[in-house]
Amino acid sequence: MLVGSAGSNALYALDRSNGTLVFQYASNGPVQSAAVVVDDDIVFTDAAGYTWCYRRGEEEPLWKHYGGAPILSTPMVVDGVVYIANVGNAVYAIGLTDGQIRWRHEQEKDFTRIGELELYGAPSPTVHGHLVLAGFHNGAVVGLNRETGSREWQRQVGEGRYPDIIGSPVVVGGDVLVSAFSSPLVSLNLETQNVRWRVEAGASDAPVIQGDAVLFGGSDGRLLSIDAVTGAPNWTWNAPEAGSLTSPVVTDAGLFVGSSNGGVFLVDTDSGQTQWEMDAGYAIAGVSAELGVDGRQMVVVTNAGRILSLVVPLRGEREG
Repeated sequence: MLVGSAGSNALYALDRSNGTLVFQYASNGPVQSAAVVVDDDIVFTDAAGYTWCYRRGEEEPLWKHYGGAPILSTPMVVDGVVYIANVGNAVYAIGLTDGQIRWRHEQEKDFTRIGELELYGAPSPTVHGHLVLAGFHNGAVVGLNRETGSREWQRQVGEGRYPDIIGSPVVVGGDVLVSAFSSPLVSLNLETQNVRWRVEAGASDAPVIQGDAVLFGGSDGRLLSIDAVTGAPNWTWNAPEAGSLTSPVVTDAGLFVGSSNGGVFLVDTDSGQTQWEMDAGYAIAGVSAELGVDGRQMVVVTNAGRILSLVVPLRGEREG
């Protein structure tokens, strides 16, 4: 498994069975987002503003690219192109094979807003059809032409003290779901950019779709299940302590979600009731990174720098 660290300049390859270090890929800054594996190539970003491409198990990179500002989001790789968003309100496309820039979009800065109030982050771009969907600090979601990077449309979404869009846009049918950190969560028609429904909730991570439901981990500690068609609430779950929630992970046992002010929780998909929780003591000290699940193994990276491997229960099992 591949894990970054906020305290060192490398991406680490760990043995998933025991957590021992197998290999490391050097970077110029802390790696604070997930890596992407494409065949034998590993693509990741760092907080110094670099995007890296390594061949698996090799010490020297195939290429690196400096984007001008820290990158805290996962690169999106589609059809041989790497799409990147940095905290400097820029989105750009890089060729996977050569590391050369294809295009770059610079979003206008909102000079009416005090810079220190901008959140430190940016969402991964979402590729859909001929568009690259991106969100920015000023609360705008933008549709960029995938080939040229030119802006085809823009819609203001974010409101409140922190209108920043930090979670990636998610496409559902003919709509795109977008959330600002403070508020709201909206469903926009992709063709007209009209709002089909809105919910007064904000998030720092992307919503998840399961069937007809939108599962939404809020920045206020609420996990919401929302009807994807109407925006009507199905149920609401509240974390014991208010804090920003990760994107929920759907498993056969239920929904796993982490809290920046707590631990990890298992929530029943149908009722929204707590099924299990991990002790949120100092050893955990909050979870902000998205949970990694493969089969019955779940890997948790805590804000205190610990990596935990857990066994996901089967449906009907209860483990404390």
